[in-house]
Amino acid sequence: MVYSVSDYKIEIGAPVKTGEPQFSTISNVESMEMKLKGTTKAWSPMELKGWARNMVTGKTLSLTFKGKRCYGDAGNDFVANKLLSTGSDCAAVLKITFPNGDALVCDGLVDITSSFGGASTDMDSMEWTYTVDGKPEYQEAAQA
Repeated sequence: MVYSVSDYKIEIGAPVKTGEPQFSTISNVESMEMKLKGTTKAWSPMELKGWARNMVTGKTLSLTFKGKRCYGDAGNDFVANKLLSTGSDCAAVLKITFPNGDALVCDGLVDITSSFGGASTDMDSMEWTYTVDGKPEYQEAAQA
């Protein structure tokens, strides 16, 4: 079955040492782009006569979000409050629930790349990148 991206549920919350994070849905997200990059190492053993072997030895995942700034919305406010943050103050837990009920849960960092301003007839926008820190957890619907 094919689903629309608009059927995804995007939630965010503060990291916790024990227990489950308290998630808030982020309202007014207009687009989400995922980038998954593998680290590939190559080597050329003599027995392959100049041909290379390759292995993916690492991965990094980031998601870029674009939307409108919605004051008073818990999820939107949580992201917006990271505007001037650095270091561990950028930390957050992200949960994306897919239409079939599966979910991707990640520890990572929020980096706001664009916020407020524009023409007098524009609405406040908010754009941010979420960079995953470590391996995300994929939860099948029964677990999510």
